[in-house]
Amino acid sequence: MVAGHTRSGLTLIELVTTTVILAISAAMVVPRWSRSVERAELSAMRSEIESTINALRRSAVRSSQTIHLSIPAGGQTISLTPPQPQLAGGPTGLIDFSSQYPNISISAIDLDGNPDCDINLQGDLVSTSSSARLSAGLLTLDGYSRSTTIDLLAAQGTTSTPTPEGQSAAEEGEEEGVVEEVVEEVGEVVEEAVGGVTGGATSTVDRLNEIIKGLISW
Repeated sequence: MVAGHTRSGLTLIELVTTTVILAISAAMVVPRWSRSVERAELSAMRSEIESTINALRRSAVRSSQTIHLSIPAGGQTISLTPPQPQLAGGPTGLIDFSSQYPNISISAIDLDGNPDCDINLQGDLVSTSSSARLSAGLLTLDGYSRSTTIDLLAAQGTTSTPTPEGQSAAEEGEEEGVVEEVVEEVGEVVEEAVGGVTGGATSTVDRLNEIIKGLISW
């Protein structure tokens, strides 16, 4: 008598389940990775601007020289007068972030309502017209549908106005909501497909839904 043997392999339910899990995992991991890269780039430009302004403040104190800053809205540059080639901007005094951060712009400037100001001999940011210390020194960076606001007065021990971090958090929450809706729709499609073949695969579909929800919270 010929001995029988068992045949191992994936059932249709297991194949559908595995395929959907892999597809959803890829659909969630790639956007999350992309968003992480975008946030890192935005944070890097913010840090570079902050460190540059702080270096200019120290330079103004050391050299006993007033430095004028001009920042056009919607651009990617900061102009220095006189130029500070030993720090940034080269001989022209133009600090250009466009090559390093092509997708990020300085979308809004509030230097007491102006796009320019001075750094005085004490290293403070002051009004060009009145020489009074600024009460608002805010730069907003926009890129990848995200924004972050730099408070230039923080280094002076004061605060301008709240940054729009709450808005950014809300936008991220909306993105997660969209993912949940898509996952629910996929789950319904899988349930129809599997149910149409087996007619009684409720436990498998429920388990699939649990795994999908786990991916959302990951």
